[in-house]
Amino acid sequence: MNLSVRELTIEEAQKRVNLLTYISVATTTLALVTGLAFVNQSKIIVEQVPGLNNVEIGQNFMDLAGQQAIIMAFTKSLAEINPANAEYQKRYIKAFLAPELYTQAALEIDALVAKQATDRALGSYYFTVKNYDYDPQLRKHFVVGAVHTVNAAKDTSEPWVFTYTMRIEDYRPVITSIERERGETIKNTAWIQNQEKAK
Repeated sequence: MNLSVRELTIEEAQKRVNLLTYISVATTTLALVTGLAFVNQSKIIVEQVPGLNNVEIGQNFMDLAGQQAIIMAFTKSLAEINPANAEYQKRYIKAFLAPELYTQAALEIDALVAKQATDRALGSYYFTVKNYDYDPQLRKHFVVGAVHTVNAAKDTSEPWVFTYTMRIEDYRPVITSIERERGETIKNTAWIQNQEKAK
């Protein structure tokens, strides 16, 4: 019996067992780390926010560029309502509104459409953006633009300011307040301070 060959074979077997043990431990560790990272993940990258790419959205946050894109798309839908598209627009804006706001918004849309029909203002409507601003102190978004009415080959425009607050709930942007006002005045922190100084 050749003992040196037998001992060499046991050494080789032991090396292989050790190698497989290391691989097993490394694979288990990698699986645990990946699992923990997945469970604790609070930031994802979303490619298709209207108007932008590579927007960062977390469970309770969205970067400002993403919020701006959502606000712009929402404003266009809100400003371009007419009897032909009112039901579609109500379904679209419902996706972004807090539940407590949707009923009020739907009633306002119905009232607007009824007024358009009564006034025979059944032309088409479109919104042009003049300015967007975000006030971090008030946590409000401001969109300034003009609502255009095209009727019988005549285009009339009226300036409007739309003001919003927004929160992110479980990766979903939720608009929590809407204010609409004729004109172009943004009532941000600077405007409030100027009003207080004028008193």
